[in-house]
Amino acid sequence: MNNLTRYLFSYKNIAKIEAACISSALIFGLYLEHFQGLTPCILCLLQRYLFLLALVCSFLLIFLYKFNLIIFISNLIFLLLGAITSLRQIWLQNSPHSLECGGFIFDESQNFFFKIYKSFIDSNQSCSEVLWTFFNLSIASWAFLIFICLIFINLIAVKTKLSTSKII
Repeated sequence: MNNLTRYLFSYKNIAKIEAACISSALIFGLYLEHFQGLTPCILCLLQRYLFLLALVCSFLLIFLYKFNLIIFISNLIFLLLGAITSLRQIWLQNSPHSLECGGFIFDESQNFFFKIYKSFIDSNQSCSEVLWTFFNLSIASWAFLIFICLIFINLIAVKTKLSTSKII
């Protein structure tokens, strides 16, 4: 692999691309919520938080001096969870009999995660309703495409990193 390819697909450059894509997606989601009046559903909020966690991981990868495998794997896990969440919402939107956004199992203890889950439940928007489309794809479909593309370019960065003489 030549030096130009190694430079273009280095983990720092991939993290910069990822940060730009996620920031754009989050800003657009906030625009739709605050200026267009679209209320996010439970799964939309969960996708937004997973985007935010992946953004934090990409910023850490950009600003850390050395490659950190734990942060990189955490980033991939957040992106994969986001893709699964988006896929669930796409399924809910295309299934004619599904009206329920749930599917998360938590006990009734009053801990930090239960409070976050309760804030999701307080959303009054249905996950099966499509409020906005672009090129005939819903917001969940676009989020799924973004998550899958980011997973793909991160895997290219891993392949590039493993092909160099330095071990991770």
